[in-house]
Amino acid sequence: MEIKSIDTEKFSNLPVSTRCLYFELFHKADENHICRKAGTVLKRGNYAQDDLVFLIDRDFAEVVQKKIALTA
Repeated sequence: MEIKSIDTEKFSNLPVSTRCLYFELFHKADENHICRKAGTVLKRGNYAQDDLVFLIDRDFAEVVQKKIALTA
């Protein structure tokens, strides 16, 4: 698995909790980088909704049919 987006300054400037959320979502995602259980990941990891908003606003993720698609 190669995730090119994490080797950027843009990713490094995200809060630590947001970066951790990205890795957890990626771990739960399918081969197309779609995470169908983002809500569960947020709750179990005690992440703030803002962490997900940061990922979306900075183009590391997008909402696709109520699922989260991650950029890699």
